[in-house]
Amino acid sequence: MTEDTVVVPEGHKVVVFQPTPRPSFGRAESGFWILNFGDGGDLNGALDVVDTFVRSADQQNLIWILQASFLNSLADVGKFLDRVRTVIVNSQGKVGHLAVFATEASKRTDLMQAFRQLGLGVHSSSPDGACFVEVHRPDGIVIGMPGPAFDAQWAHRFENRS
Repeated sequence: MTEDTVVVPEGHKVVVFQPTPRPSFGRAESGFWILNFGDGGDLNGALDVVDTFVRSADQQNLIWILQASFLNSLADVGKFLDRVRTVIVNSQGKVGHLAVFATEASKRTDLMQAFRQLGLGVHSSSPDGACFVEVHRPDGIVIGMPGPAFDAQWAHRFENRS
């Protein structure tokens, strides 16, 4: 067994959500909804899906997965953040939001801070890109964020790394 090996006990299952180039939207077994923006090829379509979802959702949780390729494809970051703000306003009291900036995207601490100021919980992925984890045990599902939570101190440490 190597340092990277994980042994999953009998009766357990581990599901790891990672970014993919293709956008996707779906519900995990835990009940959390996952929006992966993919590489940014269909930004408006992805935002339309979120708009529709938050208008009809009630007491749900949504995880946004953002990748560097997606963020780099944004022609107008301000316009994107305005759409995000609208989604958050429309979902107040109905949907909890968490944004995960996967691997290289976590270098965009400006956007991580902007998302946090809009009211989203913000995390980085783990170094291998894992954004969200479910551990299915015989007594239920435990969820977790494998990467660190974003805060001003975390951003400062990240920005000062060589």
